[in-house]
Amino acid sequence: MGILLTNGDSFTQGDELPGSRRVDEYGNVLKGVHHHLTFSYKLAELLGVNYVNLGQNGSSNQKIFRRTTTHLQKTSQQIDYMVLTWSSWGRVEVVTDFHPDEDKLMYIHQECNMNQIIPDHYSRSMSFALRHWNIRDSDRLIDPIEIMARDEERVYQSAAGWFKHVYNMATPILHHLNYMTIMQDFCDARGIKIVQGIIHPDLWENVKRVLTLKERFPHAVEEIKWYLKYLRPECKVGMGDGMDMTSIARRDDNDFFIYPKGHPCEGTHEYYANHLYSLFQGMKNATD
Repeated sequence: MGILLTNGDSFTQGDELPGSRRVDEYGNVLKGVHHHLTFSYKLAELLGVNYVNLGQNGSSNQKIFRRTTTHLQKTSQQIDYMVLTWSSWGRVEVVTDFHPDEDKLMYIHQECNMNQIIPDHYSRSMSFALRHWNIRDSDRLIDPIEIMARDEERVYQSAAGWFKHVYNMATPILHHLNYMTIMQDFCDARGIKIVQGIIHPDLWENVKRVLTLKERFPHAVEEIKWYLKYLRPECKVGMGDGMDMTSIARRDDNDFFIYPKGHPCEGTHEYYANHLYSLFQGMKNATD
């Protein structure tokens, strides 16, 4: 029997689905019992294969790309199908010697000493929102994080300056669309059927905003256009077609809703799984 490999952030992990957030009496995080509710499980059932879900809460696209390629390098299993559901453009991962308490509260897993730096983002802006970060604007402290180790504060202060003055939306979009083209080529070379998508319509709005800035970033815009043209339709699901998981969850139907922390319901996972299955059915067999 073949394997379906999925990866992404909390949407792929299935956060907020019943049984996903479990702790023992001491506050230690327990393994979720919700996996049968995720699109990964439902899609594997439709395809008649086993599955491996690498999705983790808070994952940046850097982490998704790194963990996917590393898994493929290490595994001896035959991967026949792959679904990559890419996250917010602005997230990055860095090696640190601390794991923020707020990350633990959000069930964000740390591995390889990698912490996820997660700014908010605006849908049509070139900048990132740092509403919950400990940053200084001249001499005024904004949104202080009071309980923070010195090293942790230093990292977040430095990251805030980077996002505020250097790291605009064009940079990660250019990098992450490149990740997507690489994964398309990689899977083609290995005979793996691949579908790629995004989690939220704002991510496509970010891309459209960058594409309007040809005079400001002429070479970057041309490269981004080339990546978008190079990607096949099934490798850019949610980019203008309304088939991202957030848009599905917002449908005016009792079977679809979004949980308080922004994650889609089981009905959304099932609908998404059926859509992915139809895309796979339209491809040639991975072994052809």
